Amino acid sequence: MSNWVFVITSSNEEFDRRINQKKWPIYEQTANRKKLRVGDKVIFYKGAKMGKVFSGRAQISSPLTPEDSNYFVELSKIKIWKRHIPIKEVLMDLKFIFHKKNWGVHLQGGAIELPDDDYKTILSKTISE
Repeated sequence: MSNWVFVITSSNEEFDRRINQKKWPIYEQTANRKKLRVGDKVIFYKGAKMGKVFSGRAQISSPLTPEDSNYFVELSKIKIWKRHIPIKEVLMDLKFIFHKKNWGVHLQGGAIELPDDDYKTILSKTISE
């Protein structure tokens, strides 16, 4: 099993829609889209105007499924945290972000592979799920 960061930068309303539908769109150009597997763990990252925070977690519960001209995966075990984790709070401890000054480049592409240690680091900052 792998861990992923699913990035959204559009709006909180779009994030809520995806969570309520328990479906995450995976576009043709999404990085790592062919590596996503049932059982993989996901942490959600809200970028830019949405606060630059890690906001929850889920598990992929379907294979990559075609829809219109793109794809999606279904999500289960969704937990949106009461306190979202600002990236600045964990930035220095995240190994997948090795350019700390330009950390935003490491969160481009939509689906970013997350090492186990980094997954645990982010989860350790949650107060109560």
